[in-house]
Amino acid sequence: MLKIYIMGQQTTATTLTTPLHPPVLHLTEALRSDVVLGSPSARCNGVGICRVMGVGEYPDCPCPRISTLLLPNPNGAIRLAFDKSTLSAELLQQHFGWGVFQVLEPYRISPRMCKQLGWKSGWIHPGVYKVWESESALIIDFSQADRGSQDLHADIH
Repeated sequence: MLKIYIMGQQTTATTLTTPLHPPVLHLTEALRSDVVLGSPSARCNGVGICRVMGVGEYPDCPCPRISTLLLPNPNGAIRLAFDKSTLSAELLQQHFGWGVFQVLEPYRISPRMCKQLGWKSGWIHPGVYKVWESESALIIDFSQADRGSQDLHADIH
């Protein structure tokens, strides 16, 4: 069942464009990573993806890291599955509190990580993306179909 948070209230959604179940994670194709949320030009403040790095890379980075699985969705687009146990209440509210995830600046996943996953390139583009919630993760598919506030508006109302 899809859980959506509107004005801080949990509700469920059933629309013709939204599957009724969260995406299935195929862990054999996943790459463990750490993600820093925020905008690169704002020094990792604000919203979006500031950095995606391998687990343990950049140990001097002072920003909060979220344990994340990086994997392709069934259409080959980028999927991030954020481990909910590594999210503080503040980060959860700031970045995922409305059931959507906003990206203000494009972000390119490193060529090394893309190669490990068999991708030619790994761009996350600006937009507003749906957040799927499972028992242990918050899942975002960064595909063209999920982008744009007009599509989101149609899904919520």
